[in-house]
Amino acid sequence: MKILRERAAAVFPKPQGKKGRFQRYLQVMDEGRLTDSTGVTVDFKNTIIIFTSNSGSREVSEFGRGIGFLAKKENDKELSNSLIMKSLNTHFAPEFINRLDEIIMFNPLTKKSIEKIAKLELEKLKTRIAQLGYKFVITPKAMEFLVDKGFDSKYGARPLKRAIQTYIENGLGSVIMEDRVAADHIIHISKHTGKDELTFK
Repeated sequence: MKILRERAAAVFPKPQGKKGRFQRYLQVMDEGRLTDSTGVTVDFKNTIIIFTSNSGSREVSEFGRGIGFLAKKENDKELSNSLIMKSLNTHFAPEFINRLDEIIMFNPLTKKSIEKIAKLELEKLKTRIAQLGYKFVITPKAMEFLVDKGFDSKYGARPLKRAIQTYIENGLGSVIMEDRVAADHIIHISKHTGKDELTFK
């Protein structure tokens, strides 16, 4: 609410919450404004609200493990969308669902998607490391290792952040803190040939 009072136009993402918490937005959908418990009214007319939910993800996952799923059928996507809509209608009241302008389905992340996200996250890390006077490069094998550790078909990209912290950030931190490389040295991150780990040289 405070953000919207300070900015007349905004994109307001609303992560999944308890079922009842979405009901408070019915006033916003009907009137374009919301009054809080203190009597302050906030104008939502120039605001895009994005509600996110993982409703149906478990059902789709179970469907994906069903017999014959690997023989990709043309109507798999339609069946998945049907499962998601059924779950949404179960978890949220009709008056809430019917007021949404659009419901967008997102496909599960693939390893290729995780690799793209990993590259973006590593670019951010490179910027942070550069502020300390260091640079690093990562080999394709090391990237493949990172993606394997950070990929989970059930949780999407969430494990990737932990994988980057565990296998990249911690390794870089050790190299820098132990003064194993000079500040102007480019740190090469590679996959260890005999162990399930990365090397930093």
